[in-house]
Amino acid sequence: MGGSLFVAASDLPPDLQAALARIHQLSTQNVSQNNSLSTGFPGLAEILTRSQECSVQEPLSAAGTAESYQPRVLRHRCLNCGRKEEANCLMFQRGANTALRWLLRDSSDADDRVTSGREIAQTPGSWGPGVLWVPSELVHKEACSSTRLPDASTEELGELWSPHGVEWAWAFDGVKQNGWFRLHSKGRASTKWGPGTWKFLHGPLASTLLLTFREVEHALRLQYGDRCIFDMVSRRRLAFERSLVDECTDGRVVDGSAPACSPTIGWPDPLASMKIPPLHSRN
Repeated sequence: MGGSLFVAASDLPPDLQAALARIHQLSTQNVSQNNSLSTGFPGLAEILTRSQECSVQEPLSAAGTAESYQPRVLRHRCLNCGRKEEANCLMFQRGANTALRWLLRDSSDADDRVTSGREIAQTPGSWGPGVLWVPSELVHKEACSSTRLPDASTEELGELWSPHGVEWAWAFDGVKQNGWFRLHSKGRASTKWGPGTWKFLHGPLASTLLLTFREVEHALRLQYGDRCIFDMVSRRRLAFERSLVDECTDGRVVDGSAPACSPTIGWPDPLASMKIPPLHSRN
């Protein structure tokens, strides 16, 4: 807080120091000569110094399997950030012992020979990004992009929703975005939580859109003020409740008189190219 520089350091916990010392003993297959590593807790720097003779040097000078091994390379795009990445699988050798090393690094400056994460997952083999655990949200996002569902057309979205695009942010608490959904043609939708469907309540000129996923129907109503948002006026579990279409006949949800049923709101994707029209141009 005073503006002066300081250094904060913390060494490895004792259990990790003991584990590294034990691994070093087992790797050299000569416990009697390495008892000094197992006494006390020397710290990571001292462990590295004492085991320096066991480090693998690059390039390898020993002849054998590693020299004849053909390095393997997989190029793909990160499912999270979309940047190009390159995975390399190399073999190292010390004496009769060999080991594989997998290195994943950014390759944004490389050429465009990049496959998608989904294609990597279908590549035969036991290594690479395709065999790693992937969060379910990223798996669904990749699956949606791989199917290439066409976006909903302007005619399908109608006058009220079409100017704002097909991709919307979702904020469960009305403040911070924690989800998204995208409207596709023929009433199909993709969301953070899985595939779904959408349709308008009382026709394409209505301001209320019914978005259904995981058997839950959400009635989203457009609102205009400082910015265009939607609020939620109904949320129904279709396994136990009737759809809003079957019960709403007086138009109260459409004309804006119905109160919101939850703090959930959403807004057009900020990266979308479509602009919100001025309020005086809308009825």
